[in-house]
Amino acid sequence: MRLLLVILIPILFLSCIEMDENASLIAAVDFPSYDAARAVAGEDGVFMVMPPGADSHSYEPTPRDMVRISRAKAVVYSGGESQAWVLSLLKSSPVPSFSLFENGGPILSIEGDHDESHHGHHHHGHSSDEHIWTSPKRMREIVSSLSIFLSGVDSSLSGEYIRRAGEYISKLDDIDRRLEDVIGECDRLVFGSRFPLLYFASDYGIGYISPFDSCSDESEPSARRVKEVIDAAGYDGFVFDIEFGSPALSRMIAQESGAKVLPFHAVHAISASDWVKKESYITLMERNIESLEERRNAHKGK
Repeated sequence: MRLLLVILIPILFLSCIEMDENASLIAAVDFPSYDAARAVAGEDGVFMVMPPGADSHSYEPTPRDMVRISRAKAVVYSGGESQAWVLSLLKSSPVPSFSLFENGGPILSIEGDHDESHHGHHHHGHSSDEHIWTSPKRMREIVSSLSIFLSGVDSSLSGEYIRRAGEYISKLDDIDRRLEDVIGECDRLVFGSRFPLLYFASDYGIGYISPFDSCSDESEPSARRVKEVIDAAGYDGFVFDIEFGSPALSRMIAQESGAKVLPFHAVHAISASDWVKKESYITLMERNIESLEERRNAHKGK
C-alpha cells in the first residue's frame, strides 16, 4: 500500500500541475483549429487535444481530454457533426469557445449522387459540409474572426493577437494568389478518394469528380461511379489522393487508367512525421500547389 501511494502521489501531483497550466492555454481540438489558434496566439499559447494521425470523424475523447478542455483558457474546434461531443462538453463548461465551421462564411451542402465534371449539379438530398478550412479564402476569414474572439477572451494580449493574425493572413493571401494562378483555366480535377474539398472547389471555381460525395460518406462507391472516375483519370492523366483517404482505391484507379497519383492535403489531420517537422496549413497548401503545378505543366505539354 505504501509503495502504491509512493507511485500515485507524484502522478496526481503532476496531473494537477498540467491542469493548472491548461488554464492559461488555448485548447485546440484538432489540427485545423490548432493551426489557426497557433497562428494567432503563438505556439506556446496553444495545445492540441487530438494526437497526430487521429481522425476527427471517428475520434473518441478520453476523460483526460475532456478535463483538459474544461480547464483551458478557451476552446477552438472545427465544428460540425463529427465534433458533436465538443458541443456536449461545452454545455456543461463555461469555457469560451470558437468554431471554425461557424466563422468561415456561408455553409455549403454536400449534394449526393452528383457529378460536377463541368460545374454541373445532379443530386438527391444534402447535408452541411464541415470542412470549411480547406479553402484558404475561408481560412482567412476564420483567422481574422479568431483574433477578435481571442482579444475578447484576453484583452491584455489583443495587440499580439491582431498582429499575428495580420501576418498569417498575408501568408494566406500569398497562397491564395498562387492557387488562383496554378488553377487558372483548370476545368476539372479527378480525385480517387473521399472528397472533403467542397469549399476549395467552390471558391476556386473548379469542377471535380470523385468516387465519393464527401469525406464522411460511409457507403462504398458504385461500380458505375468508379468507372466514370477511371475514364476521367485516363483522359486527364492524373488522379489526386487525399491524405488519410482511400489510397488503395486511388492506386487502383491509376492502374486501370494509366494516370499518375498526386497527393493532395485537405489539412484535415496531420501525420506524426509532419507534426515532428512542424508542418503547418501554409506548408501543406504549398505541397498542394506543387501537385497542381505538376499537373498544369504536363497539360501544357500536350
